Amino acid sequence: MPKIPSYLMHDSALKKEFLVGDAINLLCPIDSTLIGNNRIICLADGSWSENYPTCKVIECEEPPIIENMNVKYERKISGSLATYTCLEGYEMRIANWTVRSVEYMCSNDRKWITLAAADAACYRNLIAVCISFKHTVFYILCFK
Repeated sequence: MPKIPSYLMHDSALKKEFLVGDAINLLCPIDSTLIGNNRIICLADGSWSENYPTCKVIECEEPPIIENMNVKYERKISGSLATYTCLEGYEMRIANWTVRSVEYMCSNDRKWITLAAADAACYRNLIAVCISFKHTVFYILCFK
């Protein structure tokens, strides 16, 4: 039996020998997609019924630009994470929660998806100061 290339995994990994007619299903690593036939059959001459498929790495585009946020990431392949934080002077909120950062993941369909329960947004930090002067109240909004 010919050796299966190391970039492919198969569902009969514990099996040492294959008999004529045995079939195996081939898989690519999680960050790749399989191109070609994933099922091969052992033939009488000791070869497989099909050429080996190839594995193509799944890569996302650049992570999306989100208003008032910085993004850091190392890779753009499936399973990779991009971490978003707010610009100086802003704070991040998801629903009613203030958080430090949010992560997006490059999915198998080549899109960045949020790992948070809802979309995050960064809002300007405001400090409200009330000043009372001769029975008149003044509100002053300052940026942190």
